[in-house]
Amino acid sequence: MHDQDDQELSAREREAFAALPREQMPSRLLEERVVTELRARGYLGVHRVRHAGWGRFAIGAAVAAGAVALFASGLAVGQWIGARHTASAMLEMQRQDAASSAAAVQRTGSAYLTALGALAQASASGDTLDLARARETARTVLHQAANEMVRLAPDDPVSAQILQGLERARIQSAATQPGSQRVVWF
Repeated sequence: MHDQDDQELSAREREAFAALPREQMPSRLLEERVVTELRARGYLGVHRVRHAGWGRFAIGAAVAAGAVALFASGLAVGQWIGARHTASAMLEMQRQDAASSAAAVQRTGSAYLTALGALAQASASGDTLDLARARETARTVLHQAANEMVRLAPDDPVSAQILQGLERARIQSAATQPGSQRVVWF
C-alpha cells in the first residue's frame, strides 16, 4: 500500500484533486461543543439568549409609533391649514358684512331724511297731535342712532354732542310739562 502512495497522479486525477474544496465547515454540533467548553473554562462570557419575537415586536412597535406620529402630524398640518383658510374666509365675510351694513345704513338714513322732509312739509297743514308724535318718533330714532354711533366710535365728539343736546331738550320738555308722561308710538 505504501508503494501506491508514491506513484505519480494522472492528469485526470490531478484535475479531480484540484477541484476538491480546500476547507470544510465544521458541523453545528462541533461548534456548540467548542463554545460550551470555552465558556466552561471562562474564555467566553455568559451566553444571553435573545428571543426573535422581541425583535419583531420592537420593529412592529416602531412602525406603529411612526404611523401614529405621521397621522398626528398630518392632522395638525390639516387643522392649521383649515384654520388659516377659515380665518381668511371669515375676514372676507366681515368685509362683505361691513360693506352691506354700510349700504343698509345709507338706505335707512336716506329713508329717515326723506321722512323728515315729508314731516317738515306736513307740519304747516297737519294735525298737531300727529305732528307731535312724528317729531317725538324722529327724536327717539335720532337718539338711538346717536347711542349706536357712540357704541361704535366712543371718541366721536359729534355723537356725544347730539346725545347731550337731546338730553337737554328732554329735561326742558319735562320742565315745561310737569305732569305729562310721554308715550312714543312706532
